[in-house]
Amino acid sequence: MTSPWLRNLGIRERVLMLALLPLLLVATGLSWYFIASAYAEMDRALEQRALERADQLAKACEFSLFSGNHTDLEQLASPLVRESGIQSVSIVDPRGETIVKLGDETLGRYRRANATGLMARNAEAILVVAPVLQRALVIDDYATSRVSTLSDAALGYVALEVSRRATLKRQQTIVLAGVAITGFGLLLASLLAWRLGRDIVQPIGALTRAVEKIAAGDLNARVQVETGGEFAVLERGVNHMVVELKNSYDTLQEKIRAATAKLSWQAHHDALKIGRAHV
Repeated sequence: MTSPWLRNLGIRERVLMLALLPLLLVATGLSWYFIASAYAEMDRALEQRALERADQLAKACEFSLFSGNHTDLEQLASPLVRESGIQSVSIVDPRGETIVKLGDETLGRYRRANATGLMARNAEAILVVAPVLQRALVIDDYATSRVSTLSDAALGYVALEVSRRATLKRQQTIVLAGVAITGFGLLLASLLAWRLGRDIVQPIGALTRAVEKIAAGDLNARVQVETGGEFAVLERGVNHMVVELKNSYDTLQEKIRAATAKLSWQAHHDALKIGRAHV
């Protein structure tokens, strides 16, 4: 059932709605799909970079943790804090006790044992943890030099907190670009729809004005045939209809005049006959 406000719309407004509404829905859907995909890809890239940096630091800390040289651990961690985007670096022992802590933490200290990877995130930062492992080797047979590995022993963990501010800034730039592109596309579509609406409305307006004149009794009204397709058929049809109406009207008027003249003649002659009869 058509709503009242839609029934009251003119042809131009309906054409604009028909052209713009589907485009608006499609453009909005595609824009947000690609924006969401870009958001997810940026977040994945940030997490991957953070995990790689944490893993590199964990491998570099293996000997220092094994030997208990905490001064070397701080020297290994300090360059990371100076990198853009890295807020804090912590190196902890297997029990979760902090050995080295540089920078400002916002997500809290890593506490869960034997947990690695992405630990926490919020709107400002992400926290990743990588284990510092020592691989134990045992030679089974000295003659054949066969070597078997035991399970890796965790010497400690590296906790790396990375800021999301740069990623969020790039995401905001993508949103603004998406909104600008969508707006430009809608503006261009509006201009095209307006032009299309004008090409449709003008012939219909001419037909409407001609029909109004005909309804008011002006049988000399004509529609200028300037378009093609169905509009040309309608324009020629209206002109043909007016010509037929004019011919029918002229024929009817001629018959009325003839009948009136005949009645007048009969009335005049009948009066003369009656007058002579009285004389």
